Amino acid sequence: SDRLVAPAFLGKAPVEDSTSKVNVTSNGNKTEAEVGTVIIGTPVGPGRIKGIVRRVNTLQEGDDVGGEEDVVVVVKPITSNNNDVTLLFSMLLRVRALVIPHARWLSTNHISQIARECSVPVVQVAPSDLKRLIEGRRVDVDGMRGIVTLTDT
Repeated sequence: SDRLVAPAFLGKAPVEDSTSKVNVTSNGNKTEAEVGTVIIGTPVGPGRIKGIVRRVNTLQEGDDVGGEEDVVVVVKPITSNNNDVTLLFSMLLRVRALVIPHARWLSTNHISQIARECSVPVVQVAPSDLKRLIEGRRVDVDGMRGIVTLTDT
């Protein structure tokens, strides 16, 4: 037939056969994190990239990020004031990907437009999931599907 059929895996989280646990040190504390863990969020900016997590509390603290492999995790919600939009644009020019917390009042229209123009994937996740993204951890950010996967390579 000429009709398109959706793939069977559509709408299901990817299944990883090879999951292992690694010890990660964050702020002097060892944390056990599972490689292959999938964090499902909301897609905001398209693209897919692998990189290393860099955590910042606010956009104002993001001046020192922007390394070649930086995937920035912003812990506190981004506001829609002009200062945050300017800081966001500056950060998106320097990082590989951005993970931001969900906030009911936050409109992601501006973030999505800026991210698309800068070719930076952005995923919005639940604040509780941000705790799983530890500084120095390798991740795969898929901004088209809204998925962040913890990796070891």
